[in-house]
Amino acid sequence: MLRPYSSRIASAGVVTLVCFLALLHCQTKPQKTVEDLEAEQKKQNLAEALNEADIGRNMAGRLLKLYGTVDNEALVRYVNEVGLYVAQYSDTPNRHYM
Repeated sequence: MLRPYSSRIASAGVVTLVCFLALLHCQTKPQKTVEDLEAEQKKQNLAEALNEADIGRNMAGRLLKLYGTVDNEALVRYVNEVGLYVAQYSDTPNRHYM
């Protein structure tokens, strides 16, 4: 037995409303733009560089405390030259090293 016409229309309206609300609820997040992705990458690179610098300062302090300094100017110059040579082939050749 068929329900009255008005009841079928009301049921169809409820189903339509439920489907509409479900679609609104399931909307996906907007896609990130290239600029957004580049900005996120820059932030991540900066955070990694800062973290690496902190680790380097920490290790330098520990090594100085453990071994002290060397009073051989020629050896210090040689070690610095080797370090700068290696650094120019690193992922960040423009980074300032002490």
